[in-house]
Amino acid sequence: MEIIIQKFGGTSLHNSKVRAKAVKEVVKKYLYEQFPVVVVSAMGREGSPYSTDTLINLPPETEIDNYLRENDLIMSCGEIISTVVFVKLLKDIGLKARALTGWQAGIKTNADFGSAQIDNVNPKRIYKLLDEGIIPVIAGFQGATEDNEITTIGRGGSDATASLLGSVLSAKSIFIYTDVDGIMSADPLLVKNTRKIPFISYERAQEAAQHGLKVIHPYACEIAANSQIPLHVMPINSEQNGTLIYNKNYKINIFSIKDYKDYFSEITILFFRPDINKMDIIEKINKLFAENYLEAKSFQINKWSIVVSVAIDKKIKALNLLHEYFVIN
Repeated sequence: MEIIIQKFGGTSLHNSKVRAKAVKEVVKKYLYEQFPVVVVSAMGREGSPYSTDTLINLPPETEIDNYLRENDLIMSCGEIISTVVFVKLLKDIGLKARALTGWQAGIKTNADFGSAQIDNVNPKRIYKLLDEGIIPVIAGFQGATEDNEITTIGRGGSDATASLLGSVLSAKSIFIYTDVDGIMSADPLLVKNTRKIPFISYERAQEAAQHGLKVIHPYACEIAANSQIPLHVMPINSEQNGTLIYNKNYKINIFSIKDYKDYFSEITILFFRPDINKMDIIEKINKLFAENYLEAKSFQINKWSIVVSVAIDKKIKALNLLHEYFVIN
């Protein structure tokens, strides 16, 4: 059987309906003679009882520097809860499965609590389970030091866990399940008429993630690129194919946005090729803004992108104008 990695994010696990869909995805791969290694995040988002944000806010407020170790302990609980729930669902339909914490899965990190770096992975226990026909369900986002101190590897770290396991296990593919249709041309909650990017290069996806795209973690793209393993961003709520991240780009620009305090926002336009004439693009943006009573406070030119700074109260108008001009037209 071919090994594949299936990672389910918090929005793919937050209630019984989507958990049933997640289990269906595992079964589907299993029936096609692909052996899944499952990675799970904590269930839901802030406000959900077992989400990372909810758990970290349970203790009273304290100086963060005095509480880093304990923060990692409590933050690791959400993913562990998810592994147990997911394993029970798999067992209920007759599959053999085993819940593993990050450290039980052999993930070793340094001692930088809250943003630990993964030093190495010992896959011995995972391989043993696979040889016995047991599906490993592994808690993402976490590991342990050589002294067995529990650590977390930063927000979005479950994506990195999935990619790293894919690399170590020489997986055929990595599947990241989410609540959107794939990588979109912009955030559908902020922009009208967004379009799905059916395929995108590792480098371009990593650049987009570094500039605020929340669908995939940049480190996950980097790991997959180094291993040349296809990375699929898949919708949990539909039968669509999502976005394939590999070595080819689709000809649609991508927009992401970051806010900085209460003053300004940075809109990143990520182009489908790096050699585009960016000074010409800046000239077009200034003309477009002038026609619509907007002002660009600054521009930053990168290999793949242009970053446009605007007043924070104008960000939605600016984002939609830019998206319509550079994607829809």
